[in-house]
Amino acid sequence: MSFRRFLACGLSTSLALALSNCSNGQVDTPVPVIVTVTASPTNSAEPGTAGPAEPEQATPTDPALDLAALASEVEQELDVRVGVVMQDRAGAHTGGSLTPRPAWSTIKVPLAIAALRADPSLSGVAHSAITVSDNDAAQQLWESLGGGEQAAAAVEQVLRECGDDHTEVNPQVTRPGFSAFGQTDWSLADQASFARCLSTSTGQAEATVLAAMGEISPQHAYGIGQLEGARFKGGWGPEESGPYLVRQFGYVGDTFISIAAIPADGSYESGQLALTTLAGRLRPHIRS
Repeated sequence: MSFRRFLACGLSTSLALALSNCSNGQVDTPVPVIVTVTASPTNSAEPGTAGPAEPEQATPTDPALDLAALASEVEQELDVRVGVVMQDRAGAHTGGSLTPRPAWSTIKVPLAIAALRADPSLSGVAHSAITVSDNDAAQQLWESLGGGEQAAAAVEQVLRECGDDHTEVNPQVTRPGFSAFGQTDWSLADQASFARCLSTSTGQAEATVLAAMGEISPQHAYGIGQLEGARFKGGWGPEESGPYLVRQFGYVGDTFISIAAIPADGSYESGQLALTTLAGRLRPHIRS
């Protein structure tokens, strides 16, 4: 397995929640303020049960959606770089100038699946890792898989079953203060495809994690969390240069979404606002 990056910083946020669970307390940040943005009418298992992701097709199914224009509009309005991928079962749209790298706490989804396949008794730990993005719980899941290369291989197997043949899970700590797995490079396109695959999975581990993704704490319900019926997971953390990357992936009905933002002011709160704005403007184009 080649060199990889690392950590998972939990997606905790709220009307008034500091980063108590994020980065195992290694990062100080102001208390975030969630701003709900109403949608505007902008054109906007068990091993082997998941199956490969369906291939993407070139023709998008919603010609009314110009995702590049929508993303550009949000970038200009909020002084932020964003990235967004939106898929349904017949096509995909992409937009934005941002190509995010670290997965942060979004990687807790395949991590929880891998751990539950090995030990279903960890369901309560997995629930905490997903619903409140508990970093200690996620680390317990990682260690239950043997840690390091062994754990990374188990998480990678979950991704491979969904057709992702290149994402490599980071096995070792590469940034002090952060745990290994969250620094995994995981692209927005691969995340959206994973969400699509996960939505049709029949394994018990997947079902447990999907249920948790539908029970995300209200404190974390910005961005995709503003969309009714969403199953999602988010994560955030500081880039090595300082500004916060805030990202989420998930699905609503038959629409699979991954979004990310790095605001010009570098703050977590502005990243939250950007994701909520994006999700609101995607709402009219969601196929349920």
